[in-house]
Amino acid sequence: MSERGRSLEEQIAEKLLERFVGFFVSRRDGLVLVKIKVKDKTVLVWIRASPITEKALRLYNRVASKHHFDEAWLFKLKREADYVSFKELEERFTRTILSLEEF
Repeated sequence: MSERGRSLEEQIAEKLLERFVGFFVSRRDGLVLVKIKVKDKTVLVWIRASPITEKALRLYNRVASKHHFDEAWLFKLKREADYVSFKELEERFTRTILSLEEF
């Protein structure tokens, strides 16, 4: 936790919500999700600082299944290997982002 008790993931999510029209879907530790409008698409963005575990991916699936969106993006804050396979991530995410500049 850092700035006023908010995680790094929440701070990044708030920056995205300043740049794009959108809302928080989840602020849960490890599952910080925002839904934003990028051009004409609704994009669900998972902001993740730690490697993705099977349990975290199941939680993401459960929450994401309740929302309608055109694309899902994974915003990884660290270049660390995930515990799940590349295929599992490619099946769920249209794009993986590694920096705010990629938006």
